[in-house]
Amino acid sequence: MKKKLIKELIKTEALEKLISELSEKGNFEVLGWLSRMLQNLMMPFVDIFEKNGYIHVVADLPGFKAEDIDIIAKEDEKKIIISGNRQKETFDLIEDGRATEFERTIHLPAKIDGKGTAELEEGILEIKLNKKSSHESQIEVK
Repeated sequence: MKKKLIKELIKTEALEKLISELSEKGNFEVLGWLSRMLQNLMMPFVDIFEKNGYIHVVADLPGFKAEDIDIIAKEDEKKIIISGNRQKETFDLIEDGRATEFERTIHLPAKIDGKGTAELEEGILEIKLNKKSSHESQIEVK
């Protein structure tokens, strides 16, 4: 029943009607909860941390293959964009509570140089990004 309700909510008209009704009644707590639940269904869970001069991004992507995933590094904007689109046999948008397609922008804690590695193993995507060097150098005045 929960899966069926979620599928119905994702249909634009049903979701717009529910949001409108909750807004009119001032039920913002339920609106916030609904927003978080839908976002969790449609977006992968992500952890970000720095270690040994690298920025690590770990994303939960069950059911995706390496060829289903694209990663774009935005060096000047301190962010990466991870997107995925996987094929499946049925036409439902959601299977087992996880999205078949997504795009997520990850804001990074530091600038990157655009180089890095990414590995997908058992549904876990691990991205290792080189932090941009912030070394200062002395320029000699002659």
